[in-house]
Amino acid sequence: MGGYVAFVLLVILAVSIRGIEVSGWDQAAEAVRWYALFIGVHVGWSVLPLHVTHGQTRREFMAQVAMFVATFAAALGLMVAITFVAEAGLYNLAGWPQEVEDHQLYRSALEFHLVFLQSWLLVALWCAGGLFIAATWYRSDGLGGLALGLGIVVSGISGISFSTDWGPFGSVYEHLTGDQSVSYPVGVALHLGLIALMLGLTWLAVRSVPIRNKGA
Repeated sequence: MGGYVAFVLLVILAVSIRGIEVSGWDQAAEAVRWYALFIGVHVGWSVLPLHVTHGQTRREFMAQVAMFVATFAAALGLMVAITFVAEAGLYNLAGWPQEVEDHQLYRSALEFHLVFLQSWLLVALWCAGGLFIAATWYRSDGLGGLALGLGIVVSGISGISFSTDWGPFGSVYEHLTGDQSVSYPVGVALHLGLIALMLGLTWLAVRSVPIRNKGA
């Protein structure tokens, strides 16, 4: 919590040294996804062998991890949404506009429920993705490399859902569907499917993973 508060204060300080035209938190909130990715990697690489060597079955571990991903994403999503509200108060006092990027679930930083939903989807996906990559890499270096490649693809697919950064994945989507943007219902459904995919593939990697010796 202390690190999160320090990060938010740092963002506010950074954006305060120049003219304010957009929401600083909207620009910086991507760092939350990377934090979620790091947590997922930690769970898949370090927590998995710790729990299994202390008697927990792999099935029990995956059940708990799935619950963790959901609750962790909810906690971070709530913090992101609350931070937008706090930023709105600061911006209102200073007379700054709080504009957010286009093509997100929310059009205003104060649409609390939509900010929370988008944040939950992104955090859950990145956390599950980090878990999948780390657990697969723990099982096999070769499979881990493939998992990393798949994770990059999943990140690219996610990126075209709630972003104006269309990129090569957007071009493929436009070619396949004829649409120049991903609709919000499709974006939400897409993320739910990708989260389920990451957790399902993690289970395939974990269910018979051998536990390495500490010296290995």
